[in-house]
Amino acid sequence: MGFWGFWVISIIEMTTLLLAMFALFRYSITYLVRPVLFFSTLLSVVSYLLFIVYESPFAPWIQISITILFLWLVLEVPLIYSALMPILYTAIYSVVQGILFWVAGTFFVDIEVLQDASSWQVYVLQLITSIFNLLIMYTCSKKNIGFTFVPTDRIGRLEWSINNLKLAIGMVIAAVVMITSFYFYHTYSNKMLWLVIFISVNVAVILLWFSYRREHHDD
Repeated sequence: MGFWGFWVISIIEMTTLLLAMFALFRYSITYLVRPVLFFSTLLSVVSYLLFIVYESPFAPWIQISITILFLWLVLEVPLIYSALMPILYTAIYSVVQGILFWVAGTFFVDIEVLQDASSWQVYVLQLITSIFNLLIMYTCSKKNIGFTFVPTDRIGRLEWSINNLKLAIGMVIAAVVMITSFYFYHTYSNKMLWLVIFISVNVAVILLWFSYRREHHDD
């Protein structure tokens, strides 16, 4: 399908991922659809260059870094939360997608095929995980599930505290560990898929636990 197939699927995946992330943090996604769609369109071009042209093992984290800057500089989310939101949701997303890749590679296709980011099998898995994103977005929006401690207006200001400092340090550690696991997965293929899933589960649980405590204990 070439560039156009990758681009379209990537836009769908990235748009649903970001909207689900915002819904998890109780943003009103109605007003975010257009900027998110525009950002996803541009980021999908970057993704094509990183994954297909340069085959960078650090592609996912370059994407996350760009997303953090988008949240911080464009949407004016405080920097620490600009990092928390995509790192947390990427961990959750990596667990779901990792399990799907394992199931597909174990029962349906050769796992090596799933190493090709432009294969139709990978596109199918991306669309399935996009449906997962939509379910998260719908559930959080309709059931009022999620976290409200992240300021959702542009005048919100971050009040530094011991817990926020712990969060910042924890996110740096989590990012380094996850970057390492993605690097090994890119280098050693399916042999390291379990490592990505295991680390992503732990990062997701820890950051969800912190977010829960932050939500219910003002400091």
